[in-house]
Amino acid sequence: MIKKIVTGTLVLVILSASSTIIYANTDENKEVKLEVEDNKEVVQLKEEIINLISPKISPLDEVIQEKDDLLISVQILTDSTVTISVYRQLEDDEELIFEEEDIKKEDLLFDTYNKELKDIEPGDYKIEFRKDDEEEPFKTIEFKIKKELPDLSDKSITDLLLGK
Repeated sequence: MIKKIVTGTLVLVILSASSTIIYANTDENKEVKLEVEDNKEVVQLKEEIINLISPKISPLDEVIQEKDDLLISVQILTDSTVTISVYRQLEDDEELIFEEEDIKKEDLLFDTYNKELKDIEPGDYKIEFRKDDEEEPFKTIEFKIKKELPDLSDKSITDLLLGK
């Protein structure tokens, strides 16, 4: 009887632990020291302005895509105007892919900005975010796009012939 209770408890613990998702915070520089008075440090947290929803970037700074389109989805968290620019990084230079666009929170539905870029080729890319017409970007995201061929094992012969 006790053996069944212990076994059931262990199974329950294992099942509940396997469905746990842990998110790591990669922003190491979240705190800013303001001043030091009498050996007391006053610390203020940086204000988060945006939350990048898409593209999903792997820990290796890679985005795997099956199509030639790239969806950029950004949630604006403050009332300030955010300017977004997308660049393709070449060996010696940068190529502006997406002209700078000002994003205002009050103009968005659900505070989320979505932009789909067409005909994106594999390579190195950079997204820059600027706040309120500032010269320096407050956030720069660099990533590499890799093309992934679709897995043909799940498709039937009719899907292949029809191009689905």
